Amino acid sequence: MIIVVGGQKGGSGKTTIATNIATMRVMENRNVLLYDIDPQRTATLWVSRRREDQSLPGISIGREVLDKRTVNVGIVIINQLQALQSKYQEIVVDVGGANNQILRAALSLADLAIFPMIPSGFDMWTIETLSKLVAGAQRCKESFNAKVLLNKVNTNPVTAKKQIEECDDFLSDFDNLTRFDNFLSERIAVQRASNEGMATIEYKPTDLKATEEIKSVYKEVLNA
Repeated sequence: MIIVVGGQKGGSGKTTIATNIATMRVMENRNVLLYDIDPQRTATLWVSRRREDQSLPGISIGREVLDKRTVNVGIVIINQLQALQSKYQEIVVDVGGANNQILRAALSLADLAIFPMIPSGFDMWTIETLSKLVAGAQRCKESFNAKVLLNKVNTNPVTAKKQIEECDDFLSDFDNLTRFDNFLSERIAVQRASNEGMATIEYKPTDLKATEEIKSVYKEVLNA
């Protein structure tokens, strides 16, 4: 199974979500690769930080070094993912939003795409482009599924409800994108966990609300 965590805009929490999903799968004894094709290489740096603590379960990291000199970058990504599929039960792909060709290539082989979004107009305005990319991926694989995951939602219930309604209003114009029922709130424990090379559920002291949120999203991912 290939899960792509991507999007058009930076700062939406793509790497945080990708690393959490990969870690939670590894903790269930799955053979998982975290595949980093984001030019910022944040997932790779996260794994390096994680390896400083030998008590944490190891996460396999793969990285494709891509730059402006790379010819046919989409073909490079497709060939690499196809070669890796037989070696791992699951591949979690962290894709930056700067290059649609890279994202399009990853989506063409994906079983599931997760598009994290902060509940703001700047993020919501990218839905139209994402919908077009999803349509292309669905032509490659009929079973392909794509969902928007709201991230960094306000912890105030009234504000959160409004943010979710605004997202649903944007999504109502597109029939090939839906939203995860669960969402992730803006919580300091998530940031602190990432800084330590950890998943949210590994961080101490435990933030029960943050842990419950990521577990709920994880269950949805497995059932998507």
